[in-house]
Amino acid sequence: MIPFTEIKNNKYYLTQRVGKESIIHKELTDLEASDIQEALRIFGEYIYCKRRISQIELNLNEFFQVINNTEKKLLDKPLKKISDFEIITIEINRVFDNFIISLSTFIETIEGRLQRRYGEESTKFKEFKSFQCSCYDGNFTYRFFYHLRNFSVHHDFSLHNIKMEYEYDVHKKIKSGELKVQFEKNHLLGNKKMRKKLAADLKFYNDVFPVIPILRDFKAPLKSLTCKFLELEFDYFYSAFMIFENFNPNEIIDFGLSICNFDDKNIVWKTNYFPTDYIIQFKNDLKSNLYKKA
Repeated sequence: MIPFTEIKNNKYYLTQRVGKESIIHKELTDLEASDIQEALRIFGEYIYCKRRISQIELNLNEFFQVINNTEKKLLDKPLKKISDFEIITIEINRVFDNFIISLSTFIETIEGRLQRRYGEESTKFKEFKSFQCSCYDGNFTYRFFYHLRNFSVHHDFSLHNIKMEYEYDVHKKIKSGELKVQFEKNHLLGNKKMRKKLAADLKFYNDVFPVIPILRDFKAPLKSLTCKFLELEFDYFYSAFMIFENFNPNEIIDFGLSICNFDDKNIVWKTNYFPTDYIIQFKNDLKSNLYKKA
């Protein structure tokens, strides 16, 4: 360890926060500091990818929570007027839109990153586009959500058939109930673009059909696309991971490290913390064989 009295201006140091104190482990060479800063930049892209996935999951969970909570409220206190359902319709469509928009944003983001980094004619970008086309052609739920996002954003609410159905006992008291959240086929196919892209698929569906089974079916293509992206970017992310590993001895990784330099002109420490949680997550992904190249 290096005492604070020996730190040099504009030199980089590997530091660690322990409680309220900072420990200076070593002075870094210019090359080491440059490598760590580049690893932080690269790993920032991995973190962004993981955060987007978490956002999708949170939005999906919120959708289910809103449905469950609304159903419970309507069981306790049924609405007296049909017009009272307006706020319920808006709220359910709001959380559903959040989900499908975050979903399409994620897919567009990973596609765009591969395109910008490697170019449209690159092997990696072409491999991802080919895989994406296979998902589109081979999975109705992928095609459905792909086009549903534009419908929801530019045309109308996707969920047009929302109602509470009750079951009564012999005394005409509510015994049970279910909030039905469904797509209405004619409503969707009333849009020219939806009709052109999905009419052949939707002819196998009833006039109204539930949203939840389709949501569950979409988990498989989403996971496949995510794994494909991470597989193609494995070397890129792994290079950053190994730089962190070289500066993360097992006995201190859980505490988190940082790279700092002291600017005596402004009397301030400039600190960039290692993304410890995501480093551990990446290591766990390796152990679970998430990346085929690993």
